[in-house]
Amino acid sequence: MSEAVTATGILVKRALLASPTVFTTVGEITNVGPGGMSRNKIETSSHNEGTESHVLGILRKSDPTFRINYVGSDATHVAVLADLAGNTKNQWQIAFPSGVKRTGPARVQAFMYAEATVDGLQSADVTLTWAGVVVEEAV
Repeated sequence: MSEAVTATGILVKRALLASPTVFTTVGEITNVGPGGMSRNKIETSSHNEGTESHVLGILRKSDPTFRINYVGSDATHVAVLADLAGNTKNQWQIAFPSGVKRTGPARVQAFMYAEATVDGLQSADVTLTWAGVVVEEAV
């Protein structure tokens, strides 16, 4: 039997760097791309050995993204836009329903309004860029 956990309930949280453990959950989130980690594969093959070999480079963190039902009066949406305008670094956290958390300093790289159809929602796509060490916490 599978031990899978639903993604429903994933949260994106923001805290001021001045109080990096006091998080506020961003409102109206509809989709989250939590990012991940990778290392570049660097070839080290040589003519002397005549066989393929590699090492792995530095640990890289892919940028988290999320979509919101944009509400102009929502304080968390106002804060996201202010962070982008001010190029402000704050503490961010992606909290999975399973208890896994990705936490670290980040800046808001992008806030893009989504296509506004006649019979659609006012929404926006947000991209964060990690700006320091990201702690992966499994609970």
